[in-house]
Amino acid sequence: MDCIGKLIDDQRGYPIRACPECWKLFCVNCKSLHFGMTCEKYQFSRQLNLLHWKQQYGGYRDELEEEKEEEEEEEEEGEGEGEGEEGEG
Repeated sequence: MDCIGKLIDDQRGYPIRACPECWKLFCVNCKSLHFGMTCEKYQFSRQLNLLHWKQQYGGYRDELEEEKEEEEEEEEEGEGEGEGEEGEG
């Protein structure tokens, strides 16, 4: 986070910073604002979201990489066959 500002005491024990440019508030520890959650709960929920995202979309990337590898192998095989035909004819 590029914002800088003075520390503000929110009277709940959470270190909050306000950016003097945009006036956005965020937690100094987490670099994000999480009202009603402790830093520990916020970090835990963030890790759960990341794991869910990886599970949901991680396989999709692998499938794309496998298709790309298969296409490259087919191109290499096609080039080898093409050279043999030219030499015969």
